[in-house]
Amino acid sequence: IYTLSLHDALPISSLRQLRQMAVRMADQVAKSGRKISLEPMPGPERRIIHMILRDRTDVYTESTGEEPNRKVVILPKPAA
Repeated sequence: IYTLSLHDALPISSLRQLRQMAVRMADQVAKSGRKISLEPMPGPERRIIHMILRDRTDVYTESTGEEPNRKVVILPKPAA
């Protein structure tokens, strides 16, 4: 479980852009069955991506790499 503090908060426009990008990329992964690696981003932004996609049944997320090049990878969930 991730908890965001006011210190981690991003401007609403940035949150909206992150959400749109995360959903668009997750939809591509679900459709193609291929993973997508996002560009490196700061920890608070990676956390937001994980939170946005955590309830999806068709994809899951992982963080990979070392700071400052750590990034989110969106992967298709294996068929049950």
